[in-house]
Amino acid sequence: MERKVLNPSKRLANFRVDWLGYVMGAYLRRYFDAKNILSWGLEVVSWFMALTPPLISTPFSPRFLAFVPLLVLVDKLLKKRVTPTLTQSSFPPFLSILGFYHKLKSSIMGSKVRRPSHAGSWYTDNPKQLSDELEGWLQSCGLAKSPDVRGVIAPHAGYSYSGRAAAYAFGNIDPSNITRVFLLGPSHHYYTPKCALSTATVYKTPIGDLPIDLEVIEELKATGNFEVMDIRVDEAEHSMEMHLPYLAKVFEGHQVKVVPILVGAVSAENEAMYGQILAKYVDDRNNFFSISSDFCHWGSRFNYMHYDKKHGPIYKSIEALDKMGMDIIETGDPDSFKKYLLEYDNTICGRHPISVFLHMLRNCTTKIKIKFLRYEQSSQCKSTRDSSVSYASAAAKTDDSSSS
Repeated sequence: MERKVLNPSKRLANFRVDWLGYVMGAYLRRYFDAKNILSWGLEVVSWFMALTPPLISTPFSPRFLAFVPLLVLVDKLLKKRVTPTLTQSSFPPFLSILGFYHKLKSSIMGSKVRRPSHAGSWYTDNPKQLSDELEGWLQSCGLAKSPDVRGVIAPHAGYSYSGRAAAYAFGNIDPSNITRVFLLGPSHHYYTPKCALSTATVYKTPIGDLPIDLEVIEELKATGNFEVMDIRVDEAEHSMEMHLPYLAKVFEGHQVKVVPILVGAVSAENEAMYGQILAKYVDDRNNFFSISSDFCHWGSRFNYMHYDKKHGPIYKSIEALDKMGMDIIETGDPDSFKKYLLEYDNTICGRHPISVFLHMLRNCTTKIKIKFLRYEQSSQCKSTRDSSVSYASAAAKTDDSSSS
């Protein structure tokens, strides 16, 4: 029987589809031990799938179509949020395959989406309800929007706890001239002594998507001082995500990109180094800075129970401790803030992003002052059996009085 030869265009179409087989095997081998016979077998089979001539003259070969039911099943599992709460160290082989498919699907579509993994739990995933809730808080704080506000410090707890307090930060923003938002948040689950950049191209929220500024991400990568975080690490972290709906709401109708930076357990020297790297972006008035942090986490479950009785009830002591730190942050002196943390060890989870921001302000030419506008506690601690988390919101504003 005469063998049917495909024309060049059909061969190209087949190759474009069948190369996915190789990509599949490559990703699988990455997640398995490279010395494992199964992994090498997958690699060989994948190469065979990618390079051998198609069996039929169609751009969708049966070998690729055989994977479709599996991919559909995996896609459904991903949508049920099987992967986002897992860390790299606890990622079992089967779920690694799910992670591989998430990567593969993103590369095929030309984008890598960070899903709003905490929507539906930490805040509502209903777009209208979320939009109305944010609008209500922004209106109730009664703040005038100002183009002089260049940054904010805002909490990142569930909205039922800190949503109202956060409005006192985001309510200051005039979005008119801002085209880029640098988002700095602490890492709660993933250890790194560096700052890490997102691999996503888009951050989704229930009320709108925020594209990543890939050009700036590449600039920061080129310094050699940043690592790159896996999408699973990105989605597991809540500190930056809790700012995203507010940013999507405030910048609604405006073209804005975000530069997410996960700030790890950074040393004092590296806080200064990152501040110097990022300082140049402060001098561009089109840039804005959103710094994510809660304040004191008090109680036995946080292993922190500092109590100065001279202030009266425990919650008053907590407030005094927090406001001491807030006053120091307002001075803009990162060294004084570091001394405060060393002396009191206040459990401010965003201590490193705040410190990096203070170093940014120290090294830029623009004079900016930080002013705290709101302070709340999740509950009032009156005994050692109680616990609470503090929330503080601040605006970083151009200081015209210091300009020459």
